[in-house]
Amino acid sequence: MYQATTSTIPKLGPESYCDSQYHDQDVTRLRSSAWHLIGTTGQLASTGDYIACHVLGVPIVVRRFDEQLVAFRNVCAHRHCQLIDEGMGNTAELKCRYHGWQYGSDGQTRRIPGAKNFPNFDRQRHRLEGFDVDTVGQLVFVRFAQCDQTLSEWLGEFEKPLQVATDAKDWKLNLFNRLTYEANWKIPVEASLESYHLDEVHAKTFGSDPGEEATLHQFNAKGTTFQTESRGKSLVERLEEASIRWLTGSFDPRYQHIHLFPNLMASLTETITLVYQIEPLSAQRCQMTVIGLGRSPSRPGRLKHLWAWGMRRMSARIAMKIFMEDATIFPLVQNGKRGAVDHGIFGRCEERLDAFHKYWAAPNGQ
Repeated sequence: MYQATTSTIPKLGPESYCDSQYHDQDVTRLRSSAWHLIGTTGQLASTGDYIACHVLGVPIVVRRFDEQLVAFRNVCAHRHCQLIDEGMGNTAELKCRYHGWQYGSDGQTRRIPGAKNFPNFDRQRHRLEGFDVDTVGQLVFVRFAQCDQTLSEWLGEFEKPLQVATDAKDWKLNLFNRLTYEANWKIPVEASLESYHLDEVHAKTFGSDPGEEATLHQFNAKGTTFQTESRGKSLVERLEEASIRWLTGSFDPRYQHIHLFPNLMASLTETITLVYQIEPLSAQRCQMTVIGLGRSPSRPGRLKHLWAWGMRRMSARIAMKIFMEDATIFPLVQNGKRGAVDHGIFGRCEERLDAFHKYWAAPNGQ
């Protein structure tokens, strides 16, 4: 059931989706109010494994040093050369390709060619800038110095469901991507918070809006959730249920969507876990980091493992198709925001968007 009894006026006006001054404010607040999704522990399992990317305009590299994951600004302390190419890989050393400066897990130099050219060198001062790294389940996050919450504090009551839904014992990575949308970051966040658009945009992939009677919306200071047990009776859905029962011994029909303020979302089912975070690239462009995990069989048998592998591949393809369907709509919404002259309106079914607007419109996101 919905909790709202009436429609509401959005708190954020169209200018907050278009103007550069709002983009700058958003970036500042996102750096201080959130942890940032980088990848998975499986992608960083061996010494030397790394993921390099930009987070809110900051070049970051997360690398494994033996048993430790560390994150640095991906910029050499000497003459500011980029240390590692963006993407994933493995390096024997964390070394600058320009002059050969080599760094350790503490960010300090381990080797400087021609060190006599730097008399009285201060290793503490001339080091890589570091960022905190933490994990929940298989998910790897970093935070900037402006964020004063631990990962556990930031996740709050959402930590446990994310831990369970990304546990390496039960789930294997089947999707990792960084998608770019030609839209303000708030537009894809808002699209994930309502089922009202399903019949128009995702009728052949996601299905129909389950409706109020089959919907449960919940709200707290950390974010909002959507939950339904509504399922169709198509051959694909019956096969999905039978497959999960065969692989694991049980089946939970619930679909749950989590929104952790301000910009982390998760879609949780018995077949796939999708965790995704959307961050601005500019006032009218954004990037989504998406991680998908599919079920591993809890029962032995080679055939079960092969079947689970096939299900993981299929669920990842469906998820990507849904994201691509969204990608056709978001630029249209952005175009509309540029031409809008009022705030629009939220229906009762869009009450989770209203909660997000109240959070982001408040001075301190409270």
